[in-house]
Amino acid sequence: MKKFLLASLIVIGVLLIGQLAHADTSTLLVSPATSSATVGVPFKVSVQANAAGNKVCVVSGTLVFKNLSCQNITIANGLIAVTAPSCGSPSFTIGIPKCTTNVQNLISLSVYGNGVGQATLSIAGAKVIGASTDVVFTSQAGTYNIVAATPGTKPTKPVVTSPSTTNNPVPTITAVYPNLKTVGDSDFVLTIEGTNFVENSFVSFAGLTRETTYVSSTKITAKIIAFDLSAPGTFSVTVSNPLPGGGTSNIAEFRVNNKQVVVVGQQKSSSFFNFTLTQKDILIICFVVIFILLVVILIIGIYILQLKRNTF
Repeated sequence: MKKFLLASLIVIGVLLIGQLAHADTSTLLVSPATSSATVGVPFKVSVQANAAGNKVCVVSGTLVFKNLSCQNITIANGLIAVTAPSCGSPSFTIGIPKCTTNVQNLISLSVYGNGVGQATLSIAGAKVIGASTDVVFTSQAGTYNIVAATPGTKPTKPVVTSPSTTNNPVPTITAVYPNLKTVGDSDFVLTIEGTNFVENSFVSFAGLTRETTYVSSTKITAKIIAFDLSAPGTFSVTVSNPLPGGGTSNIAEFRVNNKQVVVVGQQKSSSFFNFTLTQKDILIICFVVIFILLVVILIIGIYILQLKRNTF
């Protein structure tokens, strides 16, 4: 038996080590990592998430400019801007519909150097969230060499034009089914009906992104995992449409109940013997039965004492 347990532990250890060796660390990076630019002349940079095989669903942080001025910030199409960054307020929280395991463009920026020397664009307070837990990641800043303008030239700012796009509508939820499960149930597919769903619509269960499948503009499905059913309660279900436009739907409620103890009588033909009891109900019944037994014993004892007195 000891040899079997030892062998099992060795096998489990080897599997865990193999899994850890297989999983690479995700990277939140600024691209290009290095470059040269002229003082006052705008150039393009971007923020990307390299999931490296991990499942990345939400990224947040704050852009930090050193010897750089921000001219324009845009979120990549198809993403959910929970908190959209701007040049005046560069903090962001971005959702990735259906999550990603590859390289994902998040933010595009136009910046320019303020003076000759080194300039950097970094990300402070960064956080990367997977399907249900935080993802281990590293952060890589962009470093740029800002040089003086050539004598006789005058830097000019480019004209920014907005592309012609159709804004996504705000989705609405009219029904979800099933809308009730029990603690400990396994993974299942949740069907959501409503309006204004798009191909990149994004389902959140209790605030966490879930794998979403687009069926039509009035129907989508989402895979709800066993982790979501680990505790009882009422949880929110929402659908979000990405930029441009878009937004988050109304909240639909999903109920997770505690496990119940089912007692079934022998006579299945009679509905009287088919009923459901909770653990609390069973405890109350046990206390009542014990109390009745104690009362009966007390009455019998008093009766026996009375008989003895009458006999003497």
